[in-house]
Amino acid sequence: VHDLSAMADAITERTKIVFLCSPNNPTGSIYRKDAFEAFLERVPENVPVVIDEAYFEFVCDPEYPDGLRYFSADGRIAVLRTFSKMYSLAGLRIGYGILPTTLASAVHKVREPFNVNTVAQVAAYYSLGDEKEVERRKRENQEQKTYLYACFDRLGIEYVPSETNFVYIKTEQPVEVFEALLQEGVIVRDFGTAPALRVGVGTPEDTRITCKAFEAVSGKLGSL
Repeated sequence: VHDLSAMADAITERTKIVFLCSPNNPTGSIYRKDAFEAFLERVPENVPVVIDEAYFEFVCDPEYPDGLRYFSADGRIAVLRTFSKMYSLAGLRIGYGILPTTLASAVHKVREPFNVNTVAQVAAYYSLGDEKEVERRKRENQEQKTYLYACFDRLGIEYVPSETNFVYIKTEQPVEVFEALLQEGVIVRDFGTAPALRVGVGTPEDTRITCKAFEAVSGKLGSL
């Protein structure tokens, strides 16, 4: 959960830049428009605000503040996005940033030359034009996420409502649950001994396999 008020409280005269991540990884949570605008009011004008929106295409909440709506070339807000998530181009390592002129100039001074290959550029170009596929994936992701929620509710597993293609669940047995799921053929993202796991949202078949795996693990371990 984003505590933008606490972040604003932490800003001092030594603060050079502020980073936000919404939707957040690994929780999948977002901040909403009113909270974001109140936060911006408290950030000094000379402090850039960089927003990581890697998962923004998955968001369904109407109160989500699209960072580009607050961008201006002579402003202080920068927005970072990627083709690795919704567009499935993670292997091509391509993303983009929309930056104010001053920040863009600074980045150009340190970036590697020819840092994006031609194949990645062509794939990204055509991906941006396929809006119907993006909407289909977004709709399917929401449907499968709802299916996972129902599964977790049935098994008494606590989770954080997500605006991404994964769900953050809470468990007091993260290592045991991770290993047990692995034995069932399902890989989730673990965080060491932190009491949580991140469960990916996939196709309808993936979702059903995941739910069956959780049911089996719940039967073995009891309360997760």
